[in-house]
Amino acid sequence: MSCSTESDFVPADLDAHEWSNLEPLYRSLVDRKLNCANCLKGLILDRSELDAAASEAMANLYIETTRHADDE
Repeated sequence: MSCSTESDFVPADLDAHEWSNLEPLYRSLVDRKLNCANCLKGLILDRSELDAAASEAMANLYIETTRHADDE
């Protein structure tokens, strides 16, 4: 893997609502070798991007549950 500090780690079509889609990405971060300062910066950027995608998915799920709270 390149040690670029530009982040495009999370695929644009990722379905972040499912842990099975997120887990391989988080595992790849844990397993990543850090050989230089830019590698560490890249890891931080990629983790931030992945966390943002997961947070957005969680927020969207919450919004959907509150929008339909009166449905029984």
